[in-house]
Amino acid sequence: MADAPVLLEKRDDAIAVITLNRPEKLNALNAEVRGLLKEIFADLSRDDDVKVVVIHGTGDKAFVAGADISEFAARTAMEQRAVYAEPRIYEVVGSSPSRSSPPSMASASAEAPSSPWRATSGWRTGPPA
Repeated sequence: MADAPVLLEKRDDAIAVITLNRPEKLNALNAEVRGLLKEIFADLSRDDDVKVVVIHGTGDKAFVAGADISEFAARTAMEQRAVYAEPRIYEVVGSSPSRSSPPSMASASAEAPSSPWRATSGWRTGPPA
């Protein structure tokens, strides 16, 4: 489903590839994308066949812009506080109740200094190999 905002490909070589697919929004993380990523990482943490996860974004302008700030205007102050209370996506990626999550890498085709996928608890960022 190429129109989905997050795509998952499980390859035969024990690698799962997650593609952020919102190039028109510079792959900004909206509520739907954050929810899908949390579900995907929870599923991958239980899949013993997956040994590493690679994340990349579609388009040629940005790997991921960060939060989708267009959602902010529609929220009340209380709703925005509730969003801030949720775990950040980079906190969820490294945690799993069942076993250690597979190592994850972000693959950016250009510099991404402001990316939320900075090196934290097992994250390694850099240009694609």
